[in-house]
Amino acid sequence: MQNYDAEFGKAVASVVTAQTKSGSNNIHGSGFLFRRSDAQQARDPFTQYKPDAITGRLIPPSRWVQFGGTVGGPIIKDKLFFFGDYQGTRQTNGVSGTFTVPTPQVVQSCNPATNAASATPGFAT
Repeated sequence: MQNYDAEFGKAVASVVTAQTKSGSNNIHGSGFLFRRSDAQQARDPFTQYKPDAITGRLIPPSRWVQFGGTVGGPIIKDKLFFFGDYQGTRQTNGVSGTFTVPTPQVVQSCNPATNAASATPGFAT
């Protein structure tokens, strides 16, 4: 039986709460950056063996940047401290695919909006 407080919602497995009592009279912080782009990706030689006719690229463009940092320090010496953090993510993805454009015969025979000869809308007679 789960007897969690209402503030934790419907917790499925467990709830971990950690509280620390610490601070520093100096300002401390850290930062990080993770970047991944199509320049670092390998292409599949079986499906991406020739450049795209429109873009001239072997693989679609993509970019993933994840960054952030933390900072903490004193407000009142030995009594009151602050701490803050931020994390951001920026993502850009290109798309590649093979599409089939229907012929005029397919459009005329399969599109219910243009098939007025059918007794049942959407079905040819």
